[in-house]
Amino acid sequence: LFSWWFFMLIIMSVYTANLTAFMTLSNLGVQIDDVQNLLGQTRYEWGVIGNRNPETLLLTNKNKVYSQIAQKGVALESLEEALERLRNGSFVFIDEGPILRHHLKDDCDMFPIGNEFQSFEYSFGLPKGSPYKNLVDKYLLQYREKGVIDYLWSKWSAQKASCDQKVGNDVVLDMKMLSGAFYILGAGVCL
Repeated sequence: LFSWWFFMLIIMSVYTANLTAFMTLSNLGVQIDDVQNLLGQTRYEWGVIGNRNPETLLLTNKNKVYSQIAQKGVALESLEEALERLRNGSFVFIDEGPILRHHLKDDCDMFPIGNEFQSFEYSFGLPKGSPYKNLVDKYLLQYREKGVIDYLWSKWSAQKASCDQKVGNDVVLDMKMLSGAFYILGAGVCL
């Protein structure tokens, strides 16, 4: 009888530990995985820097949800202000992916979330009628066709971060997590 009670104590302990770990880990993650999730929550403020490409893309997007995000967000004056608000917590900064990755690569307390919601190409601007236009076009096209631009982009935009961390709530309590409890239960039944 004593061995049966001891066995039940072990089963309850394993089950309780798995359940506690599952509930704790599922609440640690950020609940935002898309920029559109910002409108339906109150935990985070968000913002974009005014008069820059991300704000323009949000305001002029055909999907009205994006313009609401830009209108209801905090108007930021500079990148420094945005990064400071991020460091203070409970803030989501919407900006260009390469800029975010560059500024957040060494800061383990901040991280990009979700996927890019709008992509665009960078370009060079020259004055109208510039004598350098054909020369710049020729070399940029050559570099693009030879893969030099893609190589440089991947080299400089995908710099290795000093801290790799996975943030999210992708923990699922399934049979694999509880398999140890079932093995012990089977062994107890056999005894």
